[in-house]
Order: sequence, then structure tokens, then C-alpha cells
Amino acid sequence: MWAITLLLITSFVHFSEPFVCPECDLSACTPKTCDEGEELRPGFCNCCLDCIKILKKGEQCGSFSFLLPALGSTNVCDDNLMCHEGVCKSLEEVLKNIVKIGEAESKNGD
Repeated sequence: MWAITLLLITSFVHFSEPFVCPECDLSACTPKTCDEGEELRPGFCNCCLDCIKILKKGEQCGSFSFLLPALGSTNVCDDNLMCHEGVCKSLEEVLKNIVKIGEAESKNGD
């Protein structure tokens, strides 16, 4: 299974052309009114403002949600949170988890 996944990833990287955002034309942007729990933030290619749902601690997210507003995503973890294992978590919580994993691996390696 891993071999197939690796093959697909390397094929995509090898044959795909790099994506370059077009020049931003602010005159093409339409005014937006966001719903509750959303904020106006730069959207696709950081050009026009789009309504982005701000996810709170504990809400489900995508692993790369911190990057996705620039790529056209419609949600992102709130400030001081990051998407970790599919859930918005505090940075402190994520770092504690990483330290625990590191400690467990070093104990197993002795």
C-alpha cells in the first residue's frame, strides 16, 4: 500500500506544473457579508476577501488548514490554535503531545 501511495505522490510531483497565482485584480472582487462565526480573510491566492469559518478548539479541521485559505479553503483554526490529527488544538497541547511521543520513542530505543 505504501509503495502505491509513494508512486502516486512521486508521479504527481514529477508531472505536475508548479501553480502560480494570477495577478490580483481587486476590481473583480465582490463585497461579501459573512455569517456568524465567519470572518473576512484573504481567500484564493490572497487576493479577494472571502468568508472563512473560524474553527474553535475541538472542532474538526483539515491537516493543512493553516495554508488552505490562500488556496481557497472555507475554514481555518482560530488564532493560537492549529490543526493536529484532524482537530483544532492549542499550540501548547500539540507541543506536549510531541514531547510525550519523543519520550516514549527514546524509552523504547534504550
